[in-house]
Amino acid sequence: MTGISVVTGMSGTLPNENFVMNSALRNSAPIIALIILLFVSLYSISDATSNSASFGKYYNLLVFFNALGLIVLLGLIVYNVFKLIIQYRLKAVGSRLTTRMMSIFVILTIIPVSIVYYFSLTFLHSSIDSWFDVGVEQALEDSLKLGRSALDLRKREALKKTRLIANEIPSVPEEVLIVYLNDALNQQQANELTVVGLNGVILASSSENSAEMPTALAKTEFGELGPDDHFLKLEENQDVGLRIRIVVPVFDPATIEQKTFLQALFPITDRVNELTQAVEQAYEKYRELSVLRDPLKTSFTMALSLVWLLSVLSAIWIAFLSARKLVSPINDLVEGTQAVAAGDYEKQLPLSGDDELGFLTRSFNTMTRKISRARAIADQSQMMEELQKSYLESVLEHIISGVMTINESGAIKQGNRAAEIIFGLDEGSFHDQTVKLMQQRHPQLKLFFEVVKRNIQSQQEWQEEVTLFGRNGRKVLRVRGTELEQKYQDTREQVVVIDDLTALIQAQKDSAWSEMARRLAHEIKNPLTPIQLSAERLQGKLAGQVDEAKQEMLDRYTHTIVQQVEAMKSMVNSFTEYARAPSPSLQKMNLNQMVTEVVQLYLENRKEVEIRLSLDECMSDMQADPVRIRQLIHNLVKNASEAVDGRGWISLKTVCIEEHGCYYTELTVEDSGAGIKEEVMGTLFEPYVTAKKTGSGLGLAIVKKIVDEHNGLVWAENNEAGGARFVLRLPVMKDD
Repeated sequence: MTGISVVTGMSGTLPNENFVMNSALRNSAPIIALIILLFVSLYSISDATSNSASFGKYYNLLVFFNALGLIVLLGLIVYNVFKLIIQYRLKAVGSRLTTRMMSIFVILTIIPVSIVYYFSLTFLHSSIDSWFDVGVEQALEDSLKLGRSALDLRKREALKKTRLIANEIPSVPEEVLIVYLNDALNQQQANELTVVGLNGVILASSSENSAEMPTALAKTEFGELGPDDHFLKLEENQDVGLRIRIVVPVFDPATIEQKTFLQALFPITDRVNELTQAVEQAYEKYRELSVLRDPLKTSFTMALSLVWLLSVLSAIWIAFLSARKLVSPINDLVEGTQAVAAGDYEKQLPLSGDDELGFLTRSFNTMTRKISRARAIADQSQMMEELQKSYLESVLEHIISGVMTINESGAIKQGNRAAEIIFGLDEGSFHDQTVKLMQQRHPQLKLFFEVVKRNIQSQQEWQEEVTLFGRNGRKVLRVRGTELEQKYQDTREQVVVIDDLTALIQAQKDSAWSEMARRLAHEIKNPLTPIQLSAERLQGKLAGQVDEAKQEMLDRYTHTIVQQVEAMKSMVNSFTEYARAPSPSLQKMNLNQMVTEVVQLYLENRKEVEIRLSLDECMSDMQADPVRIRQLIHNLVKNASEAVDGRGWISLKTVCIEEHGCYYTELTVEDSGAGIKEEVMGTLFEPYVTAKKTGSGLGLAIVKKIVDEHNGLVWAENNEAGGARFVLRLPVMKDD
């Protein structure tokens, strides 16, 4: 079965236009042939209906063939309508437009065809009924009677003339009988007069056509005739048409004995002949038609209904074909548009013709080719931009300076990881942030963003130094900014570069403090020994030479001098220790063991202080300078012990951690003291910074120096519940 595809697919290649049209014609050829055969069959039905001879012979066969063809055509249409309904429910591309066009075509076809069918059927029935009107039938019967009356009159006249001639024959001698017949023939306007004996032998004859042999009827045709009897009939002659043949007996008046028969042929005029035949034929045809009146109505109605049904079905099929032809390019355009929207910029549509849709298809193909070329160029440009962007991001991620871009409205467009590290923020903290939000979420950065806001509108390059205070202490930042050139954007942006100068400044300070400590140690250490020796000698020489009161005063003064000299020597040693260049002697050591040894000393000397230990059992050995690490732990525990002032607790905790693939040993020292004052939090690890009434202020500075010697980190913070916490982190260095 040849179907009609309502929604057609679209191949990825570009087929030839003639191939598409020829394919459509090949698919439709069987249906076109079927429709042509049905129309020929309907014409044959019409011809059979008008021809009563072939009406009964071929009518049923033609009707059966047409009904079968219409059923096939109807099945094709129902099949395609069912397919269209399924595609419509599935919302297939082009199904709604096909349905709309089909509805329009069918309505525009069925309404006028149905109107014509209705009025044609009405007029046909009226016409058939008019054929059998009572007046027409009566007129035909009257005409037939009139013709018969005229013919009967002619017969009576011919019979009368024949009897006159027959009455004269007995008195005519036989030798002049032929002459008499000739005269009577001319006088009575007969075609032929023949005298026939009783034995059937022609005795005499006269005829208009001498070449024509006289004919006599056998006696068996008319039988015995009495004096008043006669034989009369109409017969048709090829030359003269209808004639009246009359046979009458001839009797002898004297004996009343039949002697012969007279046979006469009288012509009927051509006009009467034609009219009579016409009336008889018309009447016979009318009688035939009157018998076929209802069958004619039925047959004409059926034929007209078949024509109507074939016209409607053909129109519906043509509507399908037309809708397919019109929707197919539109469907291709829809699928092409969807393909372009999905990113297929190389889509090419099949050409459908040279009309407007074909022009639109060619324009679409041209557009996709241009878009494809533009896309290739754009992809190449984008790839170059991505490479440049990736290169720039790689550079930004690996430089130690923080880099941020901020537009004039305060939105942070970008910030590298170095900036987040400088500010102590988590990775991705700058994403979708503004200056205002960052100030609210990170109050410690408020001063930095105030500087940025103040200079963000500047078109000149600017530079300021900002000092921030946070959990890890004070940070000194150098902030530089300049306007970023934007070719395709109206908003202005600033590039802000942040350099952390804290380590540099601290190194400069450490260097200065080290130099000062070295000089102070040198200058102070030189007079200390003579002072101590002089005091001791003075005590020795004056011993026993003064009274007891003065001796006691002398001992007290010399003891004070010696004690203060020892304190000064301790301070000088601290200066020397701080000023010494970092040259640790690395050895394998265990931090847990070192902590236990130092804590053991304090447990013996300060039993009133509670010392808590939490040591990681998984702690492995590390490469470090045991002497320096012991001094570091001692300084931290000593500070904690002084902070609790003989009351409270001290906690030491070790743990081994891993971050970013590196292993660290972390030591945390906490106390329950008063905590660290805010004014010294940022400079806690600088030399000569202390909140205690006594002390050199070098203990934590030495701790910081030892940690730096081991490439570690140290920071201090206050506990929420009170007290201070010192955290140092040392890398686990392998033997190799």
